[in-house]
Amino acid sequence: TAWYDNPYYIVNERINNKDYDLFNTNISLSYDISSKLSLLFRSGYDHYTSINENRRSIGDSSERMGYYAINEYSGASFSNDFIINSNFKWNKFLFSGMLGLSSYWYKDTYINSNTRGGISVPGFYSLNASIERPNVSKSMYQKAIYSGYGKLGFSWNSAIFIEMTGRNDWSSTLPSSSRSYFYPSTSVSILPTSFYNPLDNLLDF
Repeated sequence: TAWYDNPYYIVNERINNKDYDLFNTNISLSYDISSKLSLLFRSGYDHYTSINENRRSIGDSSERMGYYAINEYSGASFSNDFIINSNFKWNKFLFSGMLGLSSYWYKDTYINSNTRGGISVPGFYSLNASIERPNVSKSMYQKAIYSGYGKLGFSWNSAIFIEMTGRNDWSSTLPSSSRSYFYPSTSVSILPTSFYNPLDNLLDF
């Protein structure tokens, strides 16, 4: 009537096996058009597969009639970025800008299956050994996002900094009437020590 099994049984008859494979690769290319203007392209791809198997022999404390399950998870993702960067300096003024386009896509597939009511043949771990009709289900998730974004920066004398950014995304999982959404940002920062040197004794960078 104990809830636990002996160690030998746990090691040899209660098996949780997992195989996980992952492949990923990426490439990045950059080109300086001039000292003030550059281009960047980068791309990445991932592919992953995970197979999980669970075995419980007949007589197990949690599954008296035995149990077998196999679940497979596989997927892939693909991303790209194309970015233009620029920097211009004039006297104490520094201007910087960036424009970019990106895309991201992924697809995940899940297949879950397990026996019901136990297994009919001791030591034969297969869905075909299920006493009742086995449970089998499959689900798939897929999404693509396309984006355009930019940033404009301004600074004076390395003391005052202003940055503005904007990004627009288009998502495949939203209705066509609302799949486009835009979000901007603005930031301002000031370094007091750049204006009055005696403050260096009181404030560091």
